[in-house]
Amino acid sequence: MGIQVMKRESRSTPIPSCPAPPLTLDSDKIEAFESLFLEARRLSPAAFIEYNIPYPKHEFLRYLVERKEILLHGSNYANVKVLMPVLFTSDVKEAMNNRLVFAAADAIVPMFFAILDRRVTNLQLTCFKKYVGTMSNGSYQLPDATGVRTAHYYFSINEERLNLRPFRSGTVYLLLKDKFKPAAEGEDVLLDEWISWEPVAVLAKLSVSPEDFPLLDNVWGHNEFELAWLEENIKICLGAVEEINDLQSGYCFKLPGGDEWATRLAELCRQQQTVCPFLVFNPIRDSNNGPIYLKITGPDGAKQLITATLGTYS
Repeated sequence: MGIQVMKRESRSTPIPSCPAPPLTLDSDKIEAFESLFLEARRLSPAAFIEYNIPYPKHEFLRYLVERKEILLHGSNYANVKVLMPVLFTSDVKEAMNNRLVFAAADAIVPMFFAILDRRVTNLQLTCFKKYVGTMSNGSYQLPDATGVRTAHYYFSINEERLNLRPFRSGTVYLLLKDKFKPAAEGEDVLLDEWISWEPVAVLAKLSVSPEDFPLLDNVWGHNEFELAWLEENIKICLGAVEEINDLQSGYCFKLPGGDEWATRLAELCRQQQTVCPFLVFNPIRDSNNGPIYLKITGPDGAKQLITATLGTYS
């Protein structure tokens, strides 16, 4: 699986977000998952689960999240018994500015953070990280025609580092959900994120390898300069918004007119469309000097997704 990632002809071409792999639960699989989880509970705290069943590990982890009130945390480090709150520098959410423990009611994203090699090592007395660069990744949930919600994922890392395959075996920590609180209320279109301000004891842990990660071939490489340009210009455009109008499936933003703004918005929409292919970006210019209206729309649930995405840059 990892070799296929290396052989993609264009790693810098964005890969559309993809749905979670199908999860089918028959009686044999449920029995195996129940037995393995029961055995894990019998072990001493923070012990490794001996994975001796023939089913994909992501299916077992998804089963625990859905059926056992378990949250997950992915890490390169294998010997942690208590997760301590750390300071998050991101301002995506106000809560993230505090020292906290992060976990997810999801299996795919924690597995990605477990296998992306971010360890600091020492080689010839020079400290370096296996992976250096920005990351753009996340998950959102959208309903299909029948109303059933399905998680979709996107993963992007530095293009040059992706060529070096910065993946390794890692650890997914199992944590009791009652130790956490939701990171955000009412944002069920997004990844179900949970936080704790207190240390959290590890219930059990599972070793995972790059080959266990079902979306490894869907990780694409971005250009750092283009991503930095995009982030900076989103901030500039948000600061210039003169009016926001609700649409049935999104929002319409009123921005200043003129050729400079038209050029800026056209390029922003082009790049943002590659990062968020599930949203539609449509700049409307009535006259040379009149205001420009930017419509951002999408499928059911897109309004929450747009609000959360733009909130990242506010």
